[in-house]
Amino acid sequence: MHIRQSLFRSLVAIPLIVGVLSAQSAPRTSFGILVGGTAAKLSDVDVGAADLFNGLSTIKYRYGFQVGAYVNRSFNSMFSLQPELHYVQKGTKLEIGGTSPGSLTIDLSYVEVPVLLRADFGSASWRPFVTAGPTFSFRVGCKATAKTSGATLSVDCKEFDDDGTIADPFETTDFGATVGAGLVGSLGGQRALVQLRYGRGFKTVIKDVAASGGSTQAPKNAVLSLVFGFGN
Repeated sequence: MHIRQSLFRSLVAIPLIVGVLSAQSAPRTSFGILVGGTAAKLSDVDVGAADLFNGLSTIKYRYGFQVGAYVNRSFNSMFSLQPELHYVQKGTKLEIGGTSPGSLTIDLSYVEVPVLLRADFGSASWRPFVTAGPTFSFRVGCKATAKTSGATLSVDCKEFDDDGTIADPFETTDFGATVGAGLVGSLGGQRALVQLRYGRGFKTVIKDVAASGGSTQAPKNAVLSLVFGFGN
């Protein structure tokens, strides 16, 4: 409840901040593309309580990529609003130990809409900037892949069955927040940027946590990404 209230207040505050800043100078609109790599995992996974993993699993990163576009609306030389649209790969990987070692990879893919407040510092040819804001995600892909020493099995989440209790146990939407820091400048006459970001979901990705291995925790998306951008 506190998280939802904080998110709501942030969404209310952004247009108020934008209104104040836009009155200070003439706005400028720019566009660009973003590409990068992701290292994602599910947080708050109680592997000890999940019978499927026999309490012997270790949470690992699932590596993927993201690609997207942004619109940046500046209000002065420092502050701007930057809505974005991304395709981003998330999920997690579990290394399973014991007498039958293997791995289970959960591939979750989303169309994601971050709405970021951006601050640029200084006037050098390459200058630092930071971003922060809420994100809204819509699942467009979901697959589980189990590997052992002798076999590999991939199952679409719509066909997934957890002990006969749940079909497609993963939520189709998510919301959270992302923060990042990077550098922006000119490269070959083109505006370019590089940024390190961290995104965290506020909503559990499991529809029924109690039925997903007996865990009382609520797994959430967490992703670290390195993005490169080019724009006008």
